[in-house]
Amino acid sequence: MNRIVRSERSSAADDGLPVSPPYIRRVWWLLSVVRIVGCWPYREVRTAEETNEHSFSSRRKDDLARQELSWLSYPPYWTLLLVLQFVVLDLYYIYNTGRIVAAGNFTASEALVSVPWLGGTVLPCVSAGLSIMKAGEITIFLDHWLSVEKRFSHLSSHTPRASLPYLVVSFYFSLGFASVAFIGFLHWHMPESSIFIGNLLPSPWSHFGHVLQYVSLFLAWTGSIVPEALLCLLSHAFASFYRGLCVKAREIFDKWELHKKQQTQYGRSTVHAYENHGIRDSIQHLWDLYEDVETLVDEMNTLFSPMILLVYSVFMIMTCSLIIPFLKSGDVRDSAYLTIAFSYVVRLPFLVITEASLQEQHASFRYELCRGHARMSLSGAHLPYLDALLARLAAKGDVGVSAWGFFTVRRDTLLTIVSLLVSYIVIMLQA
Repeated sequence: MNRIVRSERSSAADDGLPVSPPYIRRVWWLLSVVRIVGCWPYREVRTAEETNEHSFSSRRKDDLARQELSWLSYPPYWTLLLVLQFVVLDLYYIYNTGRIVAAGNFTASEALVSVPWLGGTVLPCVSAGLSIMKAGEITIFLDHWLSVEKRFSHLSSHTPRASLPYLVVSFYFSLGFASVAFIGFLHWHMPESSIFIGNLLPSPWSHFGHVLQYVSLFLAWTGSIVPEALLCLLSHAFASFYRGLCVKAREIFDKWELHKKQQTQYGRSTVHAYENHGIRDSIQHLWDLYEDVETLVDEMNTLFSPMILLVYSVFMIMTCSLIIPFLKSGDVRDSAYLTIAFSYVVRLPFLVITEASLQEQHASFRYELCRGHARMSLSGAHLPYLDALLARLAAKGDVGVSAWGFFTVRRDTLLTIVSLLVSYIVIMLQA
């Protein structure tokens, strides 16, 4: 990896361009970590690419890191174990709930034995399953992201926060550690509580149930860290692309204003200034970059939007099923379930804020183009590329992370979810 960093720095210095940000390299580091622990069936390979430099005699070799499927070298055994744990535990939860209902002794505390752990394992299992089923598509997507990142290397304004990958991973690991620590505290404080699987099993299997419950916590959090953390990092990176396009558009229009003043001062036509000073080529290049980012966002929605809808659905189901019984009974035995609900309460705003930034940066880019279009149109310049780009933006509508096409994630999405949740809690408490 150090060799890759030196190669990128030297090539950027040769071109006179700003050094490429280490953001994407740290995302690759995140994938390397989860690959080693068995959550990611990909390996990092390095290929040398020769490119011409201003002449046929000068060539440069770039080391490119890309992701390839490697089921034999790095099998996703951790993910497969998560799927196995999901099948075993949730079949038992379904059986236990059916047995309680058939016996006619369906209390709130016993009902909660099945619901939280069922919901807590559905999300990471389905997320991990989607990652495995779409493994080849994700590999192509990551390579496409790397190629677009290289095209944006000359735009210093697109640089995302290089420390964000560490912050995101630390955030999820902190939540996972807090969840495991709290379950351990409750197990020490209330060893006979019905929230523990071992207490619901016959004596020969009770110790196995306790161990399986703690292992399931680690598996569930691992399954959440990989897709959710990657989704947050992708949203932030693509939002920085739109921010770079917005700054580039502003520079083009400011350059036009400068040439316009010069042409007006010497009594020349501003229409010729538009054609003679590279404005047309700059707008065409801006359009090409926008199409690359638009394709990346569409690919990300295709791969990850089902998981986003699943996160929101599980959040609503888990929160409603856990908070209402606790508020009605106040039983401290339900506190373990509240840790699961609390993790969703914290993770949902985190996901919404990072995903909504993508939609906001796209809206800023559209606004900058509309404002520049109005300024240039008043001068009588013919703007075919800019007109086509604005028409493309108008036809596209809201661009951002969607929940499987049902809605686009914005900041007001969080307000909508909170209002629905509060209304549900008030109605259920009055019932």
